[in-house]
Amino acid sequence: MKYISHIYQDQAGHWIIQSNEAHTAGVAKLSSQFAAEFGMGVWGKVLGQFHDRGKETNAFQQHIKKDSGFAPETKVVGDYHHAYIGAIIARNLYGKTADNFFVNQILSHHSGLHDSCELDGEKSELKKDIPAEVNTNAEKDVLDKLSFKCGASDIHHLSRMLYSCLVDADYLDTEAFMDKGSSELRANKTALKDLLPKLEAYLRNLKDRAENTEVNHIRSEVQLRCVQTAVSPIGFYSLTVPTGGGKTLSSLVWAMKHAIHNGQKRMIIAIPYTSIIVQTVAILRDIFGTENVLEHHSNVDPEQIKDEKLREQMKLATENWDYPIVVTTNVQLFESMFSNKPSVCRKLHNIVNSVLILDEVQTLPMGYLQPIVDSLKTYN
Repeated sequence: MKYISHIYQDQAGHWIIQSNEAHTAGVAKLSSQFAAEFGMGVWGKVLGQFHDRGKETNAFQQHIKKDSGFAPETKVVGDYHHAYIGAIIARNLYGKTADNFFVNQILSHHSGLHDSCELDGEKSELKKDIPAEVNTNAEKDVLDKLSFKCGASDIHHLSRMLYSCLVDADYLDTEAFMDKGSSELRANKTALKDLLPKLEAYLRNLKDRAENTEVNHIRSEVQLRCVQTAVSPIGFYSLTVPTGGGKTLSSLVWAMKHAIHNGQKRMIIAIPYTSIIVQTVAILRDIFGTENVLEHHSNVDPEQIKDEKLREQMKLATENWDYPIVVTTNVQLFESMFSNKPSVCRKLHNIVNSVLILDEVQTLPMGYLQPIVDSLKTYN
């Protein structure tokens, strides 16, 4: 094995090593899959291929052997920070026009996305020399042509989306090697098409028990209209219903049927108040089961879930929203869209190919309305 990417000692005392070649291939595959959801699979592959090229330095190899305890007496000579090397190689290969899509993501995959002015600033790591032992030869992939219009206001969102693909792929591949138990808990999510019968059965039972009142007739009409509209193309839709008109269930049946019709993977419900979230989550879990509904906001108490395995699964899902139904706050949703932190940005690529419900949309702050609308247009 030429280069070590990760290493740990198992319970039997054996050293388990992941080569940088294996890690790079794993991250490139995942990142490509994630980016392919918005037509940029090759771009995601490129990010994965270059992100850890800097681990091939003598200094990093010395550092990981010493830091892991594999060879604690190893002397570390030189700078073992590695992200800048792949960024420089990517820039040399694709030019400075790639700064927003490759260079910044690779440079920042541990530290957080840099402002564009920092990339060539006085303290920029991109001004460092690549150690002589690193093989800088690389094949240039033919990138996917964008299948969507990308305006000036879209670029910073697209930059974060690609960043999200890389950092989530990096975390997941590392986890699969270092913590197989957690990695296995992420598998086998229920598809929305398999949850639809649960919703339909719940609605039939509700209708059978409903009294013959004018309000219930109106609720049925609203729900029917939502079902009829669900087979429409992906886009922006509004539902305005007075309090008591059955908006929650009507929007839910629309969202699920709309997602299935358009081949979308999940539903994300954003609500302004945690008190409403608690009520909504209770309804959703009654319909679909606790195991299929992720509640993600600052007031969530994981200990309320008694099943230890399910509790851990939920905790893991909050990292990247890879879940069929996600209920969160407006703050959690929109702050994530504008963040530069790796841990926060992980979930962004999973917003793609999802149905997003904004409940009580009139509560969105007017001062932030324009950037919010711009972000929604980009993600749509």
